[in-house]
Amino acid sequence: MTILSTLAANAAMFACEINFNDAEAHAGTSFVPFLGFMVFLIGLVFCFIGIVKINDAKKQWYLFYDNRDKDDRKQPKYAKEKKTGIIFVVIGVVCMIASFIIMR
Repeated sequence: MTILSTLAANAAMFACEINFNDAEAHAGTSFVPFLGFMVFLIGLVFCFIGIVKINDAKKQWYLFYDNRDKDDRKQPKYAKEKKTGIIFVVIGVVCMIASFIIMR
């Protein structure tokens, strides 16, 4: 019990020492830099996924390749995958540009 009461007293003392109305003491603790970084990171991931989708639509990447597994890359599903990859790259670039606008 004494440990808990000591911890409670220390927590109360620490809470009383913080002046939450002092704006200068908390300068630079904004969430905007974090938000800008996260938007940039999301854009980077979208670009990477888009490039992988475009590359996958153009070439066959198999770990164990057999000539019987050969696909015709002119099929509509591969054209759709390439289009999806291009859309992902565009979304990623827009997110990365938006992150720099957020940071301003």
